[in-house]
Amino acid sequence: NEQVPVGSIPRSLTVNVIGENARACVPGDVVRITGTFAPLMRTGFRQFTGGLTTEVFVEAHHIENINMNSDDILGEQYELTDEEVEIVSQDNFYELLAYSIAPEIYGHLDVKKSLLLALVGGVDKNVNGMKVRGCINILLMGDPGVAKSQLLSYVDRLAIRS
Repeated sequence: NEQVPVGSIPRSLTVNVIGENARACVPGDVVRITGTFAPLMRTGFRQFTGGLTTEVFVEAHHIENINMNSDDILGEQYELTDEEVEIVSQDNFYELLAYSIAPEIYGHLDVKKSLLLALVGGVDKNVNGMKVRGCINILLMGDPGVAKSQLLSYVDRLAIRS
């Protein structure tokens, strides 16, 4: 289960990844890791201050990306109905989607459009051997009381992983 109970601290584990596995996933992906569970040996002052506690890590041998957000998975499992095709083909489809984000909040169409783009993401590109991320980050600023937090909370509830 990916959900952390309210008031709890998420558990984490250090994973040592080398070679081709280093680019097998990106932050936010759901992965299955096969590897060796081992203690993390400390030396010198770090060992002295650590006391009797031992940290552990996993030496990854294989990483399988099982991210359910993948476009390949969605494309194979889902086909559009005739009604959905009709809605998608409308000229104002982008505006319809933007208006559907937090419909109880009036206006702020530009903000809703930018949040929509951040929600759906983009396509990663390789330009001259340099990887360009398709996802964007948004800094939302404004006067107090103009529904910034409510808009972000709504998008957070829509996102599969935030």
